[in-house]
Amino acid sequence: MSLKRSLAELADRVLQLSRVVAERQNVPDVRTYEHDRDWVLRQINKLPRPLTVWVLDNRYRTTTLDGFRAVIQWDKTNLRRYIAEFWDCDDYSLRFKSNVAAVFLVNAVGFVVDWSEPECAHAYNVLFTEDVGPMVYEPQNDRMMEVSEARRYCQYKMADYVLVV
Repeated sequence: MSLKRSLAELADRVLQLSRVVAERQNVPDVRTYEHDRDWVLRQINKLPRPLTVWVLDNRYRTTTLDGFRAVIQWDKTNLRRYIAEFWDCDDYSLRFKSNVAAVFLVNAVGFVVDWSEPECAHAYNVLFTEDVGPMVYEPQNDRMMEVSEARRYCQYKMADYVLVV
């Protein structure tokens, strides 16, 4: 058996096991779609140009806007108490990104650090959806916004920002 085939079978088994665990924890079943790195780069091109982009994978899974809504409703990251410097915006964003990848195997969630307005420096997420394109997501309060709407607020200006997907 080839290494590639063994890895593919192992990945399928991990997906099956994660679904079994999900069923036992009231995790919603969301439909996923798989894309290559070029798809993610095309999605990133729909955003204002980041200072730096790190695209970490060659394959990406995403879901629809409604799928992300179901994930957000299930995820409890927003319930964590804010503690400046110890549990703040970057921690919320990294936690949400990690939860979505670990539970749903959806890795088309970006981690953004935005320094566009120094008094409003902030970290948040960008969701690369299957059906409506990139959406800004605030994991501290579960607010999802279109990019054009989010950019009206100083913490989401996307003029000087770094994106990790």
